[in-house]
Amino acid sequence: VDFLKEELSAKAFRRAKKRVLIHHIPLYGNDGVNLCAGLWTKLLEKAPFNVSLNAHTHSYAFHPKGELGNNYPVIIGGGYKMDSATVMVLEKKKDELRIRVLNAEGEVLLDIVV
Repeated sequence: VDFLKEELSAKAFRRAKKRVLIHHIPLYGNDGVNLCAGLWTKLLEKAPFNVSLNAHTHSYAFHPKGELGNNYPVIIGGGYKMDSATVMVLEKKKDELRIRVLNAEGEVLLDIVV
C-alpha cells in the first residue's frame, strides 16, 4: 500500500501544473548557519517548483528567481509579533497561482503570479 501511495504521489507531482515547496528553514535567504543546506540545496536546485514558502528567520523577505542562486522565487514569512507578522494567501484559478503577502495591518507586501 505504501508503494502505491508513493507511486500515486509521484504521478500527481509530475502532472501538477504548479508546484509549491513548503519548508521551515529557507535554503536561500537564511542569514544564520543553515544546517539543512548541505542536505537539500543540491537536490532542490533544479527541482521544478514554481515557488518556495518558508519561515524561520522571523523577518519577511522575497527573493526573485535567480537572485541568490535559487531556481524558483523564495518567500520568507515574517515574525510572530504584530509589527513583523505576515500571512501568505495562495489563490489558484485555472493555470494561474497568485500569491499575496499581507502584514498585520492588511497592507499588501507582495502580489505575484507564478
